[in-house]
Amino acid sequence: MLPEKKIPLIDYITDLLVALRGIWFLLILNLLAFFALFITPQGTDMMLSIIEDTGHAFITDGRIVPLLCLLIVLLFWSIASEFCTRFIMYLSDSSGRSLSPGRVDNRKRLQTIIARVSLFYPFALTILAFIKAFFFNYSDLSGTDKRIVIITLFVIIVLLLLEVLLMYTLYIRNWISRISKKYKYFSWLTISPKESYWVKKLYGILNDVRVSIPAADATYSGKDLPRDQLLPDGMNLPDTPYFVPYPDNPQQAQNVHVWMFKIKLAFYTSLFRQLSVLVGISFFLIIAFSFFIREDWYMWVGSTALLCLAIACWQVINTSLLFLDKAYIFPFRVLLLALFLITTIFNKDHPVRTLAEKNHVHKEALATHFTRWFDHLQQSLVHDTASNDACARIAKHDSIPVIFIAAEGGALRTGAFTAMYLSALQDSFPCFNKYIYCYSTVSGGTLGANYFNAVSMNHALYGDTMKYKESANKFFRQDFLSAGLGKLLFGEIINYFIPWHIPRLDRAIALEKSWELGWDEVYRNNPSNILHNSFNNTVSDSFPALFINTTEAETGLQCVWSNVDIQGIPFGRQRDLYIRTGKELPYSTAIGLSTRFPLISPGAAFFYGNQPDNDGPIRRHFVDGGYYENKGAETLLQVLKALPLQGKPIKPYIMQFNFGVADSAFKSIKAFSEIMEIFNATYNTRGGRADIGQYFLKQYVDNLPGGATFISLNIPLTIKKFPMNWVLSYTAVNRLEALIDSSLINPLSRDTTDSADKKRLKKLFLYH
Repeated sequence: MLPEKKIPLIDYITDLLVALRGIWFLLILNLLAFFALFITPQGTDMMLSIIEDTGHAFITDGRIVPLLCLLIVLLFWSIASEFCTRFIMYLSDSSGRSLSPGRVDNRKRLQTIIARVSLFYPFALTILAFIKAFFFNYSDLSGTDKRIVIITLFVIIVLLLLEVLLMYTLYIRNWISRISKKYKYFSWLTISPKESYWVKKLYGILNDVRVSIPAADATYSGKDLPRDQLLPDGMNLPDTPYFVPYPDNPQQAQNVHVWMFKIKLAFYTSLFRQLSVLVGISFFLIIAFSFFIREDWYMWVGSTALLCLAIACWQVINTSLLFLDKAYIFPFRVLLLALFLITTIFNKDHPVRTLAEKNHVHKEALATHFTRWFDHLQQSLVHDTASNDACARIAKHDSIPVIFIAAEGGALRTGAFTAMYLSALQDSFPCFNKYIYCYSTVSGGTLGANYFNAVSMNHALYGDTMKYKESANKFFRQDFLSAGLGKLLFGEIINYFIPWHIPRLDRAIALEKSWELGWDEVYRNNPSNILHNSFNNTVSDSFPALFINTTEAETGLQCVWSNVDIQGIPFGRQRDLYIRTGKELPYSTAIGLSTRFPLISPGAAFFYGNQPDNDGPIRRHFVDGGYYENKGAETLLQVLKALPLQGKPIKPYIMQFNFGVADSAFKSIKAFSEIMEIFNATYNTRGGRADIGQYFLKQYVDNLPGGATFISLNIPLTIKKFPMNWVLSYTAVNRLEALIDSSLINPLSRDTTDSADKKRLKKLFLYH
C-alpha cells in the first residue's frame, strides 16, 4: 500500500476557504456575536450584569432568570449552529467527483472540524466574555461584591462546562445515535445509514447523479443501472426508488455512456425532518418574541440571551431559504429582497406613538410663561423662611437664583448621571427643584432630566416621600435594552417585509414602554404613571419649561418638543413640533423623540396637514437631537436671549451636564480615508457644534449683568468604565454613584482644593 501523499499547503488553504465559503452568513452572525459580547464595552457590561443579577438573587433583589434563559438559549444555538454548518456544506460542496481521493478526504476532515467548532463556539465565546467582564471590573468591586461575583462566576462557568460536556457526549461520543435507536420518538435526531453514506460523498445532496461507463463495456444497458454494487466509475447507487433515472438514459458522450439520476427529496427524510424541526422552533420563537412577548418579559429573558437566540434563529432561517433556493430552483431570497425594497416605499416607517384621547391645552408664550413662573416662585418663597437653612437663606436674600439646565446626550449613562446628580442635590437641598426654570436636553440627557422632572411632579401631585436619590438609583438599574433589542432582532425584521407599520413590532415604542415599566417598578403603589400619561400634564405656570431637542431628517433643522410656545426663539414656529403637528404624545414618547439614534432606534415619523399639491399628508422624520448639537446648549442660549431677565431680582445659574470629557481624544484617520472622512466628519460635527454652542452659551452667561454663573458638570469616566447603553450593571451604576457622592458639595466646607465649578455650585447653595 502506497503511503498517503501529503496535501500541499496551498491546496489545504483552498479547501478551507471553499468549506467556509458556503457558510459565510453563519460566520458573519458568529462574528457579530463575538463583537457584541466580547469586544464592545456594552457587551462586557451586559455579561457583568448577568453575574451580578445571579449573585444578588440569593441575597437581595437580583434575578436568576436571565442566566437560566441564556443557558437554554446556548444549547439551542449550539445545536442550530452545528446542524446549519453541516447542512450548508452538504448543499454547497460538490467536489467529490472533481478532486482526488486525498483532497476529498481533506475536505471531509475540514468540514468535520468546522462543524465541531460551530458546536462549541457559543459556549467558548460566552465563557470568554464572562471571564473578561470579571477581570475588567475586578478592581472596582467592593470586598463583599468580589466574593459574590467570584463565587457566581465559578458557578456559571461550571454550568457552561457541563453544557459543553453534554454536547461532547451527544455529538462526539455519538450518544445521539444510541438515543435515537432506543427511543422511537427521537429517531429523527439522526439520519439513516443510506443518507449518512450519501451526504458524506461530497456530491452536493441536491445535485443530479452522473454515472459514466466506457462505451466499449456492453455489460450495462437500459435506462437504469444495478443498485448497491460498485460500478466501473466508482459510483455505488443506493437501492432506493428515490434515485430516479432520466427517461433518455443512457446518453453518449466522448467514448462513454452517461446515466443520469434525479434524487427525490424524500430520500433525505431524516435530514429534512431535522431541518423542519429546527425551522419550526425558530419560526415559533421569532413569532412569539415579535408579537406575544410583553416588554417586561423581555427584561426577564435579558439582552444577552435575546442576542444569542436571534443569531440561532436567523441562522436556521437562512439555511432553510438557501435550501429552498436550491431545491425548487426558485429565487426565494431574491423575492424577499424585492419585497423588502417594495415595502420601504409603502410602509409608513415608524409613526410616532400618540394618545387616543386628546387633551389639548394652551401653551403660553415663552416670555409670558417665565414671568408667571417667576411670580409663582416669589410667592412661594414666603413659606421658605421657616424652612431648612439653605432654603431660608435663599428666601431672605435680595436676589433669587434661577437655574437653567442643559444635558448632553449619551444614552443611559448621561441620563443616569443627570438624574442621579440632580436627585442627590435635591435630597441635600429640598428647595432646589423649585428654582429650576428649564431643561434643554438631548438624547440620554433628556431621559435623565425629564425623569427628575417627573419625580418632582410626582412629589408635588401625590406627596410621595421616597428620596429622589433612591428613586433615581432604582430607575437606572432597570434593563431598558432588552425590549428594544428584542423587537430589533425579531419583530422589526418581520415588519421590513410587511407594507404597513405594526406598533407591536416597533423597537422605539418598546424602549418608551420600558421606561414606563421602570417607573412602575419604582413607584409600584402610585396612582398614576407620569411617564405613560400625556406630556401636556407638564404644562403649568408652576412647572419648569421643557425643551426636548430633536433633529428633522428632511431639513436638518433642530426642532423642539416643549410645554411652552417657543415662537420667541429663532425659527420658533417651524421648530415647535406641537404647533406644527398638533399631536398629543405620552411623556415617554416626547422623551423618545430626542433619543432616536439610527440604527439603534428608528426616526419618528409624523403625518400631519396636507402637502401643497394635495398629495396626502406631510411626512417628516425626527431623529436623535444629538445629530444637530449634542449638549442642548444652543437651544438654551436662544431661550436665555428670549427671556425677560432684566428688571427682575434674578441671579441665573446655568448647569451644563457633559459626558464627553474623558473620551474627548479623537483618533486620526489611518485607513479607508475616502470613506472614513465622510463618516467621521458627519458624525463628529455634532460634537464640534456642541462645543461651539457651549462656548457661546458660557460667553453669554459670563456677560449677563448681575453676575450669572456657568457650572460645567462632567463625568470623568471612560466609555469602557461607563458604557453608552440602555442597560447598566450594578458596578457601572455604583461607579457613578461613588463619583457623585465624592463631588457633592458641603455648604459648611471651606475646602480650598475644590474645583472652580464645584465652588460655583457651592456658592449657589451657600448663596453669599
